[in-house]
Amino acid sequence: MTYDPLASPPLITADLPGIGGRCKDQPEDFEVEEIPAYEPSGTGDFLYLWIEKRDLGAEFFQRQLARRLAIGSQDIGMAGLKDRRAVTRQWVSVPPNVADRLDRVNGEGVRLLHWSRHGNKLRPGHLRGNRFRVLIRDVDAAAGERLPPLLQRLKQEGLPNFYGPQRFGRDGETALLGLALLRGEAEPPAFFKGRWPVRNLFLRKLSLSAAQSGLFNHYLARRMAEGLWRKVLPGDVMAKWPFGGLFVAEDMEREQARLDARETVPAGPMFGRKTFA
Repeated sequence: MTYDPLASPPLITADLPGIGGRCKDQPEDFEVEEIPAYEPSGTGDFLYLWIEKRDLGAEFFQRQLARRLAIGSQDIGMAGLKDRRAVTRQWVSVPPNVADRLDRVNGEGVRLLHWSRHGNKLRPGHLRGNRFRVLIRDVDAAAGERLPPLLQRLKQEGLPNFYGPQRFGRDGETALLGLALLRGEAEPPAFFKGRWPVRNLFLRKLSLSAAQSGLFNHYLARRMAEGLWRKVLPGDVMAKWPFGGLFVAEDMEREQARLDARETVPAGPMFGRKTFA
């Protein structure tokens, strides 16, 4: 059984020839660098570690770091989870009493690049976004000719921000777990061989997030199919570009003009108890 929340989402460049190629052959083909919401101040009760990891999943990395520093996984703060098959850099917060053990951080797949201090623990969402560097190997011979019109289309229309397949786990199993949890099922799906994530907090959060992302993908695809993804609709939650706050669209004419001027973008729904508006 597989869950396919638009694993191959609609493309705004579908009428143009692609460039071919492969991505993520090696972890170095996909680099992710966190853009923090704030820089550590240099003082405070928490240590902020700027860490590079290579080809490590988020949960394994967190457990590995906790073991090396002899602390609990719950003592580690991260603003967001990063891709496994990649080279990623991000801030991680830890308690101050491990300052004399920071030499233990470095190991297979993990490097401590530098560290500082700050007054609060990092929490999910304490970031402005991520910066990506992607290497595509073995592109078609005609890629150089095909690329300019593709880039021009993206420049004109923007990019529908679908969640990629890595969000949903192998064969979509992570999202299926999330849907099972949302339905209140007492037993895990037949394919699941691990512990039922009712008690595994990390997997529970990850699977529910995957289900949210799948619903978002379906919503965005529906907007695109109806020609509405570049239109402001009553009640839309808008985001100021590039890192501004959220607000609900009320004056459609005014907000459409702001969208066309690339001052704002529709945010799309992330369903849950904290859904905006």
